[in-house]
Amino acid sequence: MKCKERGGEQIWNDTDRLLYDPERTRNCVSCGELIPYPRIASLPNTNICTSCATEGQAPPNAPPHPQPPVELRSCPRCGAPTAMYQNTKFKNWFVGCSTFPKCRWSKWR
Repeated sequence: MKCKERGGEQIWNDTDRLLYDPERTRNCVSCGELIPYPRIASLPNTNICTSCATEGQAPPNAPPHPQPPVELRSCPRCGAPTAMYQNTKFKNWFVGCSTFPKCRWSKWR
């Protein structure tokens, strides 16, 4: 793949795909190498390069949503595991039984 510079420090490949733009790239938190722009374009929140991601060197990610408190990990009514849910109207989080609607126990935080 041939690369060519065009317009300042931007680097494009021979099919006019942007590979590097100093304003849109950042360094990998694991190895310090530059993360190529195509990876950042497809995964805007990434902070690791492709090689570190495939080698499993990625730092552990936080859960996508809050976890229930330790004392509420199981439903007090039926004993099933609980989960955190978000109210769609007000965006408040609450703990609820994972077997809903069979068990309707919940606790607002």
